[in-house]
Amino acid sequence: MTLLSMPRQALILRGLPQGDRAPNGRILVVDDEALVRSLLVTFLSGEGFEAIAAADAFEAIEQIEVRHFDLILMDLHMPGMDGEELLMALLDQGVSIPIIIVSGCVDTEAIPSDCVYAVLKKPARMQDLVVKVREALCVC
Repeated sequence: MTLLSMPRQALILRGLPQGDRAPNGRILVVDDEALVRSLLVTFLSGEGFEAIAAADAFEAIEQIEVRHFDLILMDLHMPGMDGEELLMALLDQGVSIPIIIVSGCVDTEAIPSDCVYAVLKKPARMQDLVVKVREALCVC
């Protein structure tokens, strides 16, 4: 199943109750496409992760400043500050969170390999995505 082939009812977010923490880790999902962002949050929540959405790089930075994240799942091509600039900003600030890139156009030579755990091309199969997420978090 790919992101775009998930049923429309998957858009209803199944967030965790306030105060509860997902046992598998907290993931920041950064994507400017609302549908993709919602599908990823819904899918990851259903897999037992606490998934929090950010619509752009600036919102991602705000989220990182106020919460601990175990993993960042992000698109590269976003308006304003793109994913590559976000990667560089995180590196400059000494943020050491594993990152998985999910993007339609991926130039792996431009991506600093020391901070990126995996790169998946859209449309990514959800099974492949969850395997990479679990590997990055060592949750098997």
